[in-house]
Amino acid sequence: MSRFFIWIHYCYEQQAHNPSFQRLSFALFGVASPSNLIADRHRTPFNIGQAIKLCDFQLHEAMPLAEGLEEVVSQPQAILLHIIHWTRGQPFLTQKLCQLVVQALESYKATITIPNGTEGYWIEQLVRSHIIQYWEFQDEPQHLRTIRDRLLFDEHKARKLLKIYQQVLQVEELRNRNPIENLIPADNSEEQTELLLSGLVENYNGYLRVKNPIYRSVFTPQWVSRQLENFLFS
Repeated sequence: MSRFFIWIHYCYEQQAHNPSFQRLSFALFGVASPSNLIADRHRTPFNIGQAIKLCDFQLHEAMPLAEGLEEVVSQPQAILLHIIHWTRGQPFLTQKLCQLVVQALESYKATITIPNGTEGYWIEQLVRSHIIQYWEFQDEPQHLRTIRDRLLFDEHKARKLLKIYQQVLQVEELRNRNPIENLIPADNSEEQTELLLSGLVENYNGYLRVKNPIYRSVFTPQWVSRQLENFLFS
């Protein structure tokens, strides 16, 4: 794979000598920082690329999904609002939760009216029963297990990533009790970058925070402690 990136680097350098190479552009899809694409320290790092940040859905961007909810529920926009609350617009989870709503209600073969004021409770029960509870078995298509595996793949890195994430959870818990408490500043450290690339946390106004309530409910402080204990006794 490194040879492929070296070839891209060659094409980039040829732009100064051959205008035809200026017509070439490469888009690489995946989860990585440009500096990590060539891991061999004896080779020139891949420093000519630019990372593209994919943002999560804002409510207005997710509104087309409400059209798919209209056939099963009478208040699709209210339901979508509570879905966004749980996913914070994470595209995969947002679409998955919309699909779960449809699957849960389509058997009625009629548009269902959920009592006003209970939409949030109804969505919460759906999230807990179909996503959070027994998540390692219900995670299809795979998403949460991908985050888990990315965190735990390398034991040496995993300890560091888990400890940073543990601090994020602790600080957020303290802020729930005392809003004056400071969050953890985001920096360009390798460990924070790896944690951000996992998708579990995000850079929010210069500070780290858990991406959404679903992740916080799955990757809990208790889960983190168990993983660290497993490494201790492995």
